[in-house]
Amino acid sequence: MSFWQRMAEINLLVWISGAFIFHGLLYFLLGTPNWLSVTLMATLVWAFGLLIIRAIGRALIRQKT
Repeated sequence: MSFWQRMAEINLLVWISGAFIFHGLLYFLLGTPNWLSVTLMATLVWAFGLLIIRAIGRALIRQKT
């Protein structure tokens, strides 16, 4: 299974939830005063990145068939 096939099949909800939890813990433990808003912004960036990668993967798979 290639990278693009794996990316086309990922469960976005699980990955975005994991990124949110990780960023929340990171910024909370670092003592960031507004850790929740920073966590939301960082998670949003990762979510858009994953959406783009997933769309590219699906397009490449569709193109091969």
